[in-house]
Amino acid sequence: MGINRVKQFFPILGVLIILALPGGQSAAINWPAIGAWALNWLRSFALFLILGGLAIWLIPKPLIRWSEVARRSPVKSFGVGIVILIAGYAALVILFVLLLASGIFFYSVRFSNLASLILNLGVPGAALVFGSFNLVVSYISKLVVVFLFGRLLLESIYPKALKHNFWPLLVGLVIYLLLRAIPWLGWAIGSVATLVGLGAIWLGLFSRSAAVEAAVEPPPPAEPAIQTTASEQQEGETNLPTPEPESVGVQDQPVVNPPDWAPELGNPSEDDMVKQDIVAEANSQDDVA
Repeated sequence: MGINRVKQFFPILGVLIILALPGGQSAAINWPAIGAWALNWLRSFALFLILGGLAIWLIPKPLIRWSEVARRSPVKSFGVGIVILIAGYAALVILFVLLLASGIFFYSVRFSNLASLILNLGVPGAALVFGSFNLVVSYISKLVVVFLFGRLLLESIYPKALKHNFWPLLVGLVIYLLLRAIPWLGWAIGSVATLVGLGAIWLGLFSRSAAVEAAVEPPPPAEPAIQTTASEQQEGETNLPTPEPESVGVQDQPVVNPPDWAPELGNPSEDDMVKQDIVAEANSQDDVA
């Protein structure tokens, strides 16, 4: 079933290639232009594949978490990405201007050591931060969307490939680069991917929700149950202490009321004593007579 779905995907891939090729819609084929396009496409593919492989190797869990954030909140990630893109570049420009102005100021007031320290350390540090931010904007943000797109596509056509993170990256990268190469549409797709990925990275770093953590992080392993053999169970049953019989004291024994015929067996009652007296008198009178 999965192989049939993969075969059904090939015509769609062919259509994307035709749309992405320069002059693909026209009848005449411009082979030099196609060769130059293919060379540029392969360069971009190799660069993204190397960076994506490093990301899968070094930061696999953050990459999966960021892709899940983009999957669950694409609109929010897009809006946050716009804010981060504008605010990030603006902050870096302001930082560079402040460092340069402070260095010039301290140099003018004869604090040459402090001015050289600011210019020699502050400006290269700001340049390093600018390069790192530009790397995230230009490549890492797109890799987040590429990885997400590959996972969504493989879930529908071949879920077994999701066992390895490389296959979603490869499939998503091929589709993304073909879509980005389409005239008049590629720049829009690249811009949306950059903003969504950048916002997902920010949300994944600073506002991770419990739902995302539960979806990405594996549950804690259950404690193994203690298995006992039949001999151990029998030995445990034999070692159990036997309960001691409860001794009932005399004072704790219940008092039983004697039945109605009890006077015959025990002490006579008053009526019986009167009857015995009458019988004794009658016998004595008979004896006298």
